[in-house]
Amino acid sequence: MIHENGTFEEPYYGDENGIVTCYMCKTDFDYELGQAFRGVRVFPSEESLRKSKPCVAECGIVQVGVRQLDGRPTALFMEHVAFNYEMGGAPNGDWIYPSEESTRHHEAYAFKYGIIAVDVFFKQQIAEPNFRFSAKRIKDDRENRLGRPNGR
Repeated sequence: MIHENGTFEEPYYGDENGIVTCYMCKTDFDYELGQAFRGVRVFPSEESLRKSKPCVAECGIVQVGVRQLDGRPTALFMEHVAFNYEMGGAPNGDWIYPSEESTRHHEAYAFKYGIIAVDVFFKQQIAEPNFRFSAKRIKDDRENRLGRPNGR
């Protein structure tokens, strides 16, 4: 949390190894993490993830660990304040980016407070993907695109 006088209160959300447990969309974990220039979000709880990303009903949910890396090559980055002062406590999630450039582009505080390298790793699967909505989505997309039911 950032106080009005500009000082920080550093909450501790990690375990004894400095690992913060978070939750994310399984599709984001499998396909977007480390690839999406816009970044991906990790959430402090399963409830906040479900509220912010309704797609998880279909995509599934994974529990991940996030830790700061010191002096090791990495492909993932976060804005310093987001990791050290908000991680695990921001109800709308925190963003993880594939490059320092992307982090600076999306995070205003990155220039002032810096960027840190992070590692995101799989801990466990919370909810399996459920593709029951896919057929309906394909049908709806076809109807919307053609302006008539079933493309006829």
